Order: sequence, then C-alpha cells, then structure tokens
Amino acid sequence: MTLNLIFMSITLQKKKWTESEIMQQQNIQMQMDENQLKLQKLGYINQTL
Repeated sequence: MTLNLIFMSITLQKKKWTESEIMQQQNIQMQMDENQLKLQKLGYINQTL
C-alpha cells in the first residue's frame, strides 16, 4: 500500500512538472513569435526610411 502511494505521488509530480514544462515552452514560443514580429516591423520601417 505504501509503495503504491509513493509511486502515485511520484507519477503526479512528474505529470505536474511535464505540464509546467509544456506551459513554459509555449510561453517561450509566444515570446519568440512576438519578437520576430517586432523585428519584421522594424525592418519594414528601416526599408521605408
């Protein structure tokens, strides 16, 4: 019984970590996309000047 509880808690901790890791990766991707758009806008402004 105790081993089963320990295994379940470890599994839950890994799942939480995996979910937070996925969220972190999505946030990084969103920031990269935003930065790329900003750079494209700056490039467009520089080309028109």
